[in-house]
Amino acid sequence: MSREHCESNVASQYSSMLTHGTPVSKSRRIKDHGLATWRSSMEAPDALGSLRETLSEVSRVYREDIRQYFLSAISAVGQHSNNYTLAARLPEELLSEIFVHSTQPLPAKRLYSQMFPETRTRLLLVCKHWRDVAERTAKLWNHIRLDGTDRMTQQYLTLSKNIPLRVDWKILKFDDDQPSNVLKHHIQNVRELNIALKVKMNRHLNYEPIEKFHQLWHFCSEKPALQLESLSLWEGCKSGFYYSTLRLHTLNTTRLRTLHLSSCLLTAQLPATLQCFSSVSTPSQVTCREVRSVFENCPSLTSCTFMRDDCGYGLEYIDAEASPQHLSVTSLRELTLSTFCKTDIIWLLDSVSLPPLEKFIIIAGINSLAETEMAFSPDLDTYREKATSLRTSPLALTYSDGSFLHSVCLHLSRSADIPSPTPYPMLPTMSQFIRLERLLIQRYMSHHQPEWLDVFRALPRLTFLGVTTERLALLQLVRALDREQSFLLPQLKHFHMKGWDSDDYDDPDWEEIATVVVDFSRVRHSNSTPLQVSCPGANWALSKILSSYSSTVEYFTFTCVDEVDWCRDSD
Repeated sequence: MSREHCESNVASQYSSMLTHGTPVSKSRRIKDHGLATWRSSMEAPDALGSLRETLSEVSRVYREDIRQYFLSAISAVGQHSNNYTLAARLPEELLSEIFVHSTQPLPAKRLYSQMFPETRTRLLLVCKHWRDVAERTAKLWNHIRLDGTDRMTQQYLTLSKNIPLRVDWKILKFDDDQPSNVLKHHIQNVRELNIALKVKMNRHLNYEPIEKFHQLWHFCSEKPALQLESLSLWEGCKSGFYYSTLRLHTLNTTRLRTLHLSSCLLTAQLPATLQCFSSVSTPSQVTCREVRSVFENCPSLTSCTFMRDDCGYGLEYIDAEASPQHLSVTSLRELTLSTFCKTDIIWLLDSVSLPPLEKFIIIAGINSLAETEMAFSPDLDTYREKATSLRTSPLALTYSDGSFLHSVCLHLSRSADIPSPTPYPMLPTMSQFIRLERLLIQRYMSHHQPEWLDVFRALPRLTFLGVTTERLALLQLVRALDREQSFLLPQLKHFHMKGWDSDDYDDPDWEEIATVVVDFSRVRHSNSTPLQVSCPGANWALSKILSSYSSTVEYFTFTCVDEVDWCRDSD
């Protein structure tokens, strides 16, 4: 039984015994009645007899009601006393490790949103033995939140005994100098620093928060951060008017291994020790030249992420140096370049030599459909031949074999002309994926159906096929699969579909689509290749019809799946 469950169980029993069991209310009534009887005893003709009756009533209620609740409370506590006895007999080193493990912060999507559990202070209240062990466990107190009380911060600093610190600081205002002073005086002993600048800016502030932080960081950087290995900096100030961009202008550290930035412009020289770098909500003035600079300065880099605020579509981001000296990158394993213009990304890829990447994600802006040649890069052909899972849409490819995950996504400019019928630029790349076992086609288009059928004929290993498309195109695809299934997809085990209404008024009924799907499944079953059919719950009409078939037709198996697992073998 978990500690939290035990605590809540005991608390609920106490609450029930003290409030719902009525001994409190009964004893209060007895007390009031006894006092009233005592006051009137001198005047009542039979005062002594009345008092005896009251005392007898008190004794009876105690025996019948109050005593049994006291015994129940003692029994409830006794059930958990052994847990404490066992813990008390543990070696101090093991008990110390248990304390540290049980008070670690829970994982969160954003580090600065973690609510650090202050259960550490509760350990001091259990008994003297636990208090002594906890106070001697320095690493139990080296995680400090500067937005807590000053007294608690100082207590943690004292108990941490000068071991390297992890410091979290969500800055909501700059009118308190205590957190700033703590950071200034202890920066040389900080191993991990997470800062979130969340000041709500308005015209009544007598300071500019971004500049205030720049001054603070400049002061902290005067001393070298000798222990600093991880730095995370977020800017989330809210305002209705323009304010300056947050900049990381200096890094006085020689041990930094991890750097995470959000809405922050990097102008500092990065240390050669850096292994993991990410910049999200990156200002749009950042180009791939800054990405190359990170590669040059950080030879040990294993993971790099740049995610800009918006996409560049024109030629304004092409670097003036057309042919820089070729750079060989050897340690990199993960690279994400999001919302850069296509020409900028091509310039970077032409100027560096990358090692085999486990994770490679590109999101590029293009001006026309004629620029989709990036998706056909010969440098990625080897990976496509190895891929066993693929998700594709007209302008995106994501593929994996479990050991790598690569993705190319193109953002078309809003001013670009789109011909009719709408093309599917990624379709020609399908011939490169010869080992596919799982395929998800997003925005399937019926006017490309002959090409898709040719693709299916070249994929005999395919076990999963998912399709999202308009209602009419879905019907046409299922009919084609049913008609030619003796030649197509002999290993298919799972068919997932998602359909929606088109702008036309000649969409088929969902009942008609369901009938064809059931017939397709019947033939597969008769050929000893049973088929699992699924669709999302958002397709409520189709899912309702298919569910009814599943309950009446023996050979038909249907499940409602909202998130399709198109790539089981990747992370």
